Amino acid sequence: MLPSKSAGLFGELSTLPEEAFAEEEVLQELESVLRDPAFRRAPALARLLRYLVNETLAGRGDVSADRIAAECFGRPETVDSQRHSDPPVQVTRLRRLLSEHYRSVRGERRVLLDLVPGDHRIRFARSPASHEPPEKKSMTGRLHAMRTSPARRAALWASGASLIAALAIGGLSYRDAAPGSSASAGGSDRAATSGAATMAYPILAIDRIEPLSSGKPTVRHAGWLTAELRSALPRFRRLTILDGVAEKGVADYRLTGDVLREGSGWLLRLRLTDERDRSGGIVWRLQRSIDKTGAKMALAEAARSAVTQIAQQRGIIHSRESRAEGKDRSPGYRCLMLWRDGFDSPDIEDRRRVRNCLDSILASGNRAPAIPAALAWSLSAREQAADPRTRNLDGALAAARSAVALDPSDSFAQMSLGHVQFLAGDPAFAKADARALALNPYDPDVALYVGLHRLYAGEESGAALLDQAERYHVQPPAALITAQVVAAVLAGDDDSVRLYADRMVRDSRARFPKAFWQAIAAGARGDRPKANAYWREFEADHPLAAQQFQDLVAGFGMRPPVAMRLDAWIERHVRSERN
Repeated sequence: MLPSKSAGLFGELSTLPEEAFAEEEVLQELESVLRDPAFRRAPALARLLRYLVNETLAGRGDVSADRIAAECFGRPETVDSQRHSDPPVQVTRLRRLLSEHYRSVRGERRVLLDLVPGDHRIRFARSPASHEPPEKKSMTGRLHAMRTSPARRAALWASGASLIAALAIGGLSYRDAAPGSSASAGGSDRAATSGAATMAYPILAIDRIEPLSSGKPTVRHAGWLTAELRSALPRFRRLTILDGVAEKGVADYRLTGDVLREGSGWLLRLRLTDERDRSGGIVWRLQRSIDKTGAKMALAEAARSAVTQIAQQRGIIHSRESRAEGKDRSPGYRCLMLWRDGFDSPDIEDRRRVRNCLDSILASGNRAPAIPAALAWSLSAREQAADPRTRNLDGALAAARSAVALDPSDSFAQMSLGHVQFLAGDPAFAKADARALALNPYDPDVALYVGLHRLYAGEESGAALLDQAERYHVQPPAALITAQVVAAVLAGDDDSVRLYADRMVRDSRARFPKAFWQAIAAGARGDRPKANAYWREFEADHPLAAQQFQDLVAGFGMRPPVAMRLDAWIERHVRSERN
């Protein structure tokens, strides 16, 4: 359950564990992938994929660029791969095409072909949706503690609904909606709200900033500016950064620039070009005078501005920093931004404003499933987190079912239906969860909420999905770390509870009061006085939330040894409450 770093150009397939499969299964999956029209239109990439799979099956694994050039593309083996970049470029294109294929594929795939970033080895992984049904799995390992009697599981279920409502405070990941498209009718772009199931994340190539003035200071400054710009942009998740040496056709966008001496400072000029536009149209320009002291801040602002332009075109940059102001956007986009920013407001009137906005967009005849799905969340978990009296699960179920009816292939709609059914205690949530996971197994939000649902249902695969969701993120969101805390509590793993709670205490993004996490961390360390002190601080500022989460935190003050099972812990807590 401890965090693990994601390695991968796209940060998705390569997070799945590598497994051994029969050669027949691998070759069958290879032929299935090559039947994709995208591979038929790219015979060179199809030939490269077949070559790399065969090399891996033959035990030769990671082959060099020279061997690829000689054996796959027929070039002399003496070619200088540092000067001629055909194999690296083709491998990058293949990795991207594979990612696009698995995002758009429908139905269960037992084997996944993954091109390992940093080398040329194909690895074989099992699809998350292809594991055995939960009823066939044995309850082993850390979830052994979750075997409870029906009465105790009912208590756990009630507590789980409140805890998942708290997780919503971290929020679904921010996704920008593109102007126009379905958003112009009052909704948001489906790719922005359903995890971009059928669209690859944009690739941005950054060229070296050219010095236009003579002299070593300008040359050194141009090199420094290039390095700073390349370090500022990778923090935007779901945006792949390539060095500018990439050939044309690999990147979706290209950032170029130059710098020249101007008085005691420099004049920086940047240009963002849409590489998909055959005319090479420039979509963004920046010209700014900078000095040594303000260069870093200027470059950070330039990075945000450039990424915002990409977000407006593609709508899938996964970062708060890329979110533009809503005043120039469609009503549907502004409504979703209001929903995401105001769902946990302590003011009931703010939450009513969110609901009224969603209702008005829904009444306008919007056909995008994101709006009724958002309404479902607003009526259930999000408002419950602030005041359980304001929730409306019947309305939430109706909205979620409307979202699914509008587009059954939308993973966000299916996930919303499953989550509301879970909160309502309807066992049908498992079917909606399975559909959401099958539609988009690489979306971290899907993995997060499906993992939590399975965890509370006592299924072993729930914890694995949470770990998988965490590996999808370079910087896991607060909601995901919260989920890992809950998983550790259920498993009786005090060490993991303490580690994750401490992370939440240090996390400046956490919107839930730090006293809550300090109480949990102190309780996991066995420091009852501190846990009680932090809890009283949290209770004084947030009495309603404290009442909701009493079952979770109060247990730490009377925590049995780690080896004892969770049901014994709950039983002891219930008995003490009665006394």
